[in-house]
Amino acid sequence: ATGAVGPTGPTGPAGPAGPVSARSTLMAYNEGPQTSPENTPLNFATTPLETSNLASTSFATSTLVSTPLAMSNDITHTNGSPDVMITTPGDYLINFNTSIIKNTSEAREVPLSIQLLKNNTAVAGGKSTLKFITVGDSKQAGFTVPIRVEMSEVPAKLNIIPTLSGYTFEATGLTVSKLS
Repeated sequence: ATGAVGPTGPTGPAGPAGPVSARSTLMAYNEGPQTSPENTPLNFATTPLETSNLASTSFATSTLVSTPLAMSNDITHTNGSPDVMITTPGDYLINFNTSIIKNTSEAREVPLSIQLLKNNTAVAGGKSTLKFITVGDSKQAGFTVPIRVEMSEVPAKLNIIPTLSGYTFEATGLTVSKLS
């Protein structure tokens, strides 16, 4: 036979804290015009958030300014390099947007694509494709895509590649955020 249940005992000590998922974000932008040859990555420069003025700073042509919003080593960039490096495995969200103007009068049947590459391989969903008709045509392009970086891929190199020359990119932004 089973007897009555006794009173609840005292609460035990708290267990150790669980792991904290580090969050880090790198934001890159260029308010000025930038051109890139066919199949050549857009270039980046780096400026820490503490020393940049996002509202009034102007930047030289062909320079994309990177602003680390959370200081960490998960997402890195070397000033003047077209490469954004992810140094820690995990899930990341990539957001890219830009305005594009056609500079060339050359008639083209092939549309311009802007492609995200991870370790020199196209990322599914990381692409925007547009067709321009005349010189001066302007269009908006962008994409948002999650990616997974496996331990075997670290460090993972990210690039943004336009597939054709003869275009100017303005008001360009790239944000890489670690999700987990």
